[in-house]
Amino acid sequence: MSLIGTAVYSKTSFGIEAIWCHTNDDVVTSGTGKGNKKKDFNSTKPFVGDYEITYFDSKGPLGMYQLTIRYDKNCYHLKWIESMKVVYFGVGVELDNKLHFGYRDT
Repeated sequence: MSLIGTAVYSKTSFGIEAIWCHTNDDVVTSGTGKGNKKKDFNSTKPFVGDYEITYFDSKGPLGMYQLTIRYDKNCYHLKWIESMKVVYFGVGVELDNKLHFGYRDT
């Protein structure tokens, strides 16, 4: 079974904050994240941009990724990149000024 998860991003003055949970081989993990916005595309959609994001669980930092968020065909498209390779992808919608999305590994 591959990894599948859900998360919510909130806008901050520096970029985004996350709450997330996922399951991988029936093991559920959850945590938070903080992302700094690296590139803004002057989009009317507030989450569109390039970020550097670090995720955390109860034990500490889990990893840092380059995150791209784009908007097309009425939904957000997300890609997490590590060592120049897309390792996760997701799709989501904006609701109550937050980005709600599902994701999975590649």
